[in-house]
Amino acid sequence: MRYLTIVSLLALLAWSCEPQQEIGLLDSSTLKFYAITACGMETDLGAETPAEWADRMADFATNAGLTVLAYELQYEAQPIPEYPICGNCNRTGDVVHLTVPDEQESALRELGFVDL
Repeated sequence: MRYLTIVSLLALLAWSCEPQQEIGLLDSSTLKFYAITACGMETDLGAETPAEWADRMADFATNAGLTVLAYELQYEAQPIPEYPICGNCNRTGDVVHLTVPDEQESALRELGFVDL
């Protein structure tokens, strides 16, 4: 019985001393996109919840060929502009923060995302 215990402990020790494989983290960029209502664009916040809109924006970026590493919905209070450019194109305050690999940052900007 002692022999089995010693052999088991030695096997466990040998197994735990094997070199571990390290997985490096990807360099990534996070940009944001503001929810806008009634501008007639594909990215408008329609008759959906902000969470559904954030999911749709992540799908929008994925369908454009980008690798979405993470996304998060936040809220930023928006000032009411004194002289609005377009009365229908109002920011709701909902903002999606979307993270992609660094090499895809420019493509994400082309979709309308901006710096945090």
